[in-house]
Amino acid sequence: MDILALSWTVQPPAGMTQSSLNDAGTRLTQYLSALLFYLRLPQVDQIFVFENSGYDFTTLRILIGQVSGKVTFVSTSPDYDPTRGKGYGEFRMYDEGLASVEIEPTARVWKITGRLIVKNLSEIIATAPAFDERPSLYCDLRRVPLVPSSVWGHWMDTRLFAFNVPFYDKHLRGQFGCNYTIEEGFFDIAHPLLKKNGAMIVPRFRCQPIYEGQSGNTMKSYLSGKHLAAHNARKITRRVAPALWL
Repeated sequence: MDILALSWTVQPPAGMTQSSLNDAGTRLTQYLSALLFYLRLPQVDQIFVFENSGYDFTTLRILIGQVSGKVTFVSTSPDYDPTRGKGYGEFRMYDEGLASVEIEPTARVWKITGRLIVKNLSEIIATAPAFDERPSLYCDLRRVPLVPSSVWGHWMDTRLFAFNVPFYDKHLRGQFGCNYTIEEGFFDIAHPLLKKNGAMIVPRFRCQPIYEGQSGNTMKSYLSGKHLAAHNARKITRRVAPALWL
């Protein structure tokens, strides 16, 4: 079973760090475009939308319910310190949201930043490893050669990754409150598990994700400029130099 868990923050709170895209109307339009895209994918069995800014889902539940019965909207607490950053708020939301729904332990749960469209998600799902009841994670760990950790030398891409509930509960739950950058902290959690028994960790996607949408930090499209150049470089190295985790 493949389940999407989409993160929504329709109206970011005042003082949110590392967030430049704060217009609620623009954000909602992007969230809905992505949701409708994912609803068309036959590989997706269920979708949970987690939202943490107090948005009223009443109308959307009716409208989306007329299109599909796959979607469950879950409101989580908007009461958190926005100065702790986007990662803090997002994974606090996942802790609450996942605790409020029932998911089989072998299901692959795909965490996706809700405004983004992963254009080749069908291929990513089709080439993903099967999960069993062991704690399992399928992700993109990144490590830039010769760059020290103190200047962003390693991280886990949190825009998209798959996990099962045993992995989340054992290794990620509660981590939002730790005093580190979420992406770096998740790398430091996942990477040592590669050498340990009892968990199934696949640290690199088997194909390069294609992201469509705006960076909430730079406001630039992921299909233009530096973002597109980075995508192309990663696509090439994933194929010809897979030991480079760019």
